[in-house]
Amino acid sequence: MKNKPHFLNTMFGAWLKVFFTVILTQYLAMGLSIFEMDYNSVKILVSSALASSIPVIINALNPNDPRYGKMKTTEITDKKTI
Repeated sequence: MKNKPHFLNTMFGAWLKVFFTVILTQYLAMGLSIFEMDYNSVKILVSSALASSIPVIINALNPNDPRYGKMKTTEITDKKTI
């Protein structure tokens, strides 16, 4: 039986983690409340989240990057206690 990776360890899951973390961080840095959100604020939040997601997308598109389960030669070794 093949173990499937946890959703948050997939390429899309990694992108979602970065995207929503940056939205939350930018939201807190702007000092806005829920009721002060307008179209301009949403544009700032989404554009900063998209810009910060670029490294995850680049890693996912790189065929030599072993993350996200793309390379079949990647071996998972057991952790041994000393």
